[in-house]
Amino acid sequence: MFRCGRFVTATALCALALLWALPSRARAAFQVTLQEGATTKTFDWDNITTDASGNAEIDINQNFGDFNVHFAYALSNAPGGEQALLQTSDGKLTNLDSTSSHTLTVLVSSTDFYLPQSPPLLTVASTASGSVGRGSLSGVFTSYADASNTLYGTTFATDQVTFGPIGANASYSGSTSKGGFDPNGSPYSLTNVGTYTLSKGAQVTVSGGNTAVSALAPAPGGIALSLAGLPVLGLGWLRRRQKS
Repeated sequence: MFRCGRFVTATALCALALLWALPSRARAAFQVTLQEGATTKTFDWDNITTDASGNAEIDINQNFGDFNVHFAYALSNAPGGEQALLQTSDGKLTNLDSTSSHTLTVLVSSTDFYLPQSPPLLTVASTASGSVGRGSLSGVFTSYADASNTLYGTTFATDQVTFGPIGANASYSGSTSKGGFDPNGSPYSLTNVGTYTLSKGAQVTVSGGNTAVSALAPAPGGIALSLAGLPVLGLGWLRRRQKS
């Protein structure tokens, strides 16, 4: 226990103690894991850059198994704002196999979200959107919050957002929310899990796959899903970037 007096050394020690007591964004764990069958690859702090808003971001642009994966995942509001958010910035998946379909699972997780907090109990919202350029797509997206602050923790899950089969030149969007999440004043983790099955040679744009926590009541009606043969307009808070 430090006793803060008029001396410079004591003051410096007090300031240091206060800094250690504050939530540290730099210490938050943040990972993206790709999985196809038994094969996995994880991207973490060694792959992180910072976007124009100062959010940590993991950019992926490489072949993995039967896929070309071009994703940017931005971690927003960690340690937290009015709405904690784990966000997909943009993404494109291509099945490189021209003879058969394949399934890719993308897991995104971060620890150390502090706000909003309970009480009152919080609501976790899950959204997924995208479009099919060629071939067809079927998929499932689920959001998780974990009061133990464990990376890839799954103690509190939303309902699944399911989509497909969706054919070429069609788009999809879906959302769901669930109330009752109770971190009880402690930091918590958020995780996105998206599973995408692409037909042979298919190419898919994933414009959204997001988990958000707020003090708002859950939206009525459970899952809302819409499909249309028009490009996805996207979510208002999704950041668009021009990829080279």
